[in-house]
Amino acid sequence: MSYMRTKEVYRLINSLVEHPDRCSAIKTVWIGIGDRSIGPFRSFAVRMVQKLPRVEFLRLWDCRWESGQLHAQVFLHITLTFGSITKLQLLGVTFPSAIVFGRLVRVLPRLSSLKCWKVHFKTSELPSDDVFDFLASIDVHLRHLTCYENDLQKLSDLLPVTAKSLLSLKIWLLCRAPSMDLTPAVNLRVLALDSHLEDITEATSLLSRASLPNLVGVTMNLEPLDGATLVSVQDRLNSIDSFAKMDRILSDRQFPALRNVAFLLRYGIRFSHPPEVISEGYWRTLLSSKLPALHASGRLL
Repeated sequence: MSYMRTKEVYRLINSLVEHPDRCSAIKTVWIGIGDRSIGPFRSFAVRMVQKLPRVEFLRLWDCRWESGQLHAQVFLHITLTFGSITKLQLLGVTFPSAIVFGRLVRVLPRLSSLKCWKVHFKTSELPSDDVFDFLASIDVHLRHLTCYENDLQKLSDLLPVTAKSLLSLKIWLLCRAPSMDLTPAVNLRVLALDSHLEDITEATSLLSRASLPNLVGVTMNLEPLDGATLVSVQDRLNSIDSFAKMDRILSDRQFPALRNVAFLLRYGIRFSHPPEVISEGYWRTLLSSKLPALHASGRLL
């Protein structure tokens, strides 16, 4: 694995050219350029053509893809250098257009995982310069999708396009759930919802609008407020009045294939104020009293 900025890219290129035996051990390439041109990545792709047979993961972050500085054969070089990657992460990358972004994705034949965060298009043929808009416009078929809070409104546009192929969906609710219906995702098997413990009502609202005949598992990742204690978590659970509704929804005919529902309590560790950890047994006891139908069916994990 290599963590690289501009100077390190060229230094690494020279080192690998001098010692080609090292290339076969590389499985991950990370290139960060500090909000500058993607040129060093181009140089890396050109010099490393067919020299990285085992690379699987490529990450580009904090860089600008300037079309005028890239020669016509750049995508061919990317294919020949990174054709084996299955996982691509683009973090803070600016493309000249959605077309260039699309070409990058298409020239990676084994790509199965794509993560985008703060990816922008300078010009766009789409109503807005957004990756979700692009994916919807090409009728993409996705099997697994993770959607963060800022993208939830766009999920409603993407869902009808990829509904039949989608097998798992992870949604970071955090603050509020959009008024959308997951029902078009008829083949969805796994649904994961991340939210604050205080916002579990939003998750209940989202579930109440869905009818998913093939859904097998639901996971709720709940994050308490900072400094949470056993007593404060218990008091918060007692103050949430949506558990009865959630119990009824998850036990009803909306999810006939449902086999397990897991509620996980996730802590953010701060060493100066370590949390009071709630035991698994006590957490199970608390939830069983709130979700009696699920507990009685043996599906509550």
